[in-house]
Amino acid sequence: MTSLLRNRKGKAALIALALGFLTLSLTATVTQQPAARLMVSYAGLRPDWVRLPLATPSPPPTVVAATPVPQASPTVASPAPVEPPEASEPIPDAAIPPPDEDPASVAAAELPTENPTPSPTPAVTEGPDPSYAQMLLDLTNEARLANGLTPLATDPALAAAAQKYAELHTYVSPDRLDHHLNGSNIDSRAEAEGYSGWTLLAENLVWCTADASPSPTDVVQQWLASEGHRGNILNPTLNETGVACYVRASEQPFRICVQDFGARP
Repeated sequence: MTSLLRNRKGKAALIALALGFLTLSLTATVTQQPAARLMVSYAGLRPDWVRLPLATPSPPPTVVAATPVPQASPTVASPAPVEPPEASEPIPDAAIPPPDEDPASVAAAELPTENPTPSPTPAVTEGPDPSYAQMLLDLTNEARLANGLTPLATDPALAAAAQKYAELHTYVSPDRLDHHLNGSNIDSRAEAEGYSGWTLLAENLVWCTADASPSPTDVVQQWLASEGHRGNILNPTLNETGVACYVRASEQPFRICVQDFGARP
């Protein structure tokens, strides 16, 4: 019996020792893995969600038709009674005064025409919007300078990645912002455009209307009010960027902008 107990204890000890060695091996393997260079910072909700509210157009001013003020009939002095001429002296036609013009018709002719035809609203042009993107970049660098940081340099590869993703986004996901459309992510999109050797990548997105759009100042202010987006804009490690916008001329025109950040030694 004693021998049997010893054998059981020995087997239990061996099992415990084997499990302990396996655990230590797994821990060591994970710990010894080199630190991943991928460090992607996403901002906002789902995973990034800054969709500016639709701009509510102000109602057109109500035009109240002017009520014509009744004009008093002009007072005409009664002519002095004239003695009727004698029958032998008829009144010549030239002496008969012409009838007075109708004052109402004269007044109507002088009134200006109300409610002129409004000028047509210019149509929204579909395609890239580089001027809007440039203003976002300028305002981003102004915010960095105001916080004691160096401005971001524009990188052509990041700009190309941002432009392609902005256009893709307007067609693939026009009503929900997402960093992973078509199975891509910021590092795969940046590297596909030749952006290599990076140590940090980040991305901000925004959706807004294009016909009565919020201004670039509104967009950057809302980014700065969001912890994740502000963290990307004011990250001291980031030193390069690419910003792009694309306008979709749909029934309700809208704009999607992509702001990509990168850091390279």
